[in-house]
Amino acid sequence: MSVGVSELRDDQVHRPARIGIDGRRLGLRLKGIGRYIGELCKGLDQGLPAAEFFLYTPTPPGLAAIFDRWSIRVDDSRQGRPPNNLWLVARAGQLSRRDLDVFWGGTGLLPLVGLNTRTVLTVHDVIHKVAPGTMDFRALWATRLFFASSLAKADAI
Repeated sequence: MSVGVSELRDDQVHRPARIGIDGRRLGLRLKGIGRYIGELCKGLDQGLPAAEFFLYTPTPPGLAAIFDRWSIRVDDSRQGRPPNNLWLVARAGQLSRRDLDVFWGGTGLLPLVGLNTRTVLTVHDVIHKVAPGTMDFRALWATRLFFASSLAKADAI
């Protein structure tokens, strides 16, 4: 997604880009989608040397190392934590209201409540449509409930 300087607010022109990322799949032992997100984060870190990055997660991700310009935002809500995908849809947007320029949902879902910024969505597959029996029950229902809304909310896919 490219943004012309004329589209930026005055406060955005003089500060680094602020990028929020769904960090739920990041940790010490990356596999599948988590590995993809981790590798893309490395590329973003190198390709956007002036940007600031914020990983949003319901629990500490246990990362071995984090880059200098990266912050981890862990949900410390006392209200209890909803299941993983529901957390992303219902809580991550509230946590990321810190004037982000863009939020990247790398797992096929986006925060649908409280997120007031541009969004990028990565869709890896449509397994919930073609082979739903291969999915975890909670993931299947979260995808069935929130995938279409995430697609509709996305500014770029």
